[in-house]
Amino acid sequence: MRSNIDFDESTSIATCKYCDSKMIVSKNKDKIENLFNRATFLRQNLDFDGAISVFDDLLREDYKDSAAHWGMVLADMVLSM
Repeated sequence: MRSNIDFDESTSIATCKYCDSKMIVSKNKDKIENLFNRATFLRQNLDFDGAISVFDDLLREDYKDSAAHWGMVLADMVLSM
């Protein structure tokens, strides 16, 4: 199976072969993915303080990560109730 995305590692920009849209891919993709999975696991297991701490770490790595911001909102919302 062939990929529909061209990825330039030197610029961290991925380009769709069909629509030519461009996406920025983090250089620390594996680290960010692991942090996100850990934070989500903690949140889903009701450890909201732990989740917020890991989401903070994740946002230090990639502040523009919208999923991390949303996870932070979900964890913080429960603590605020």
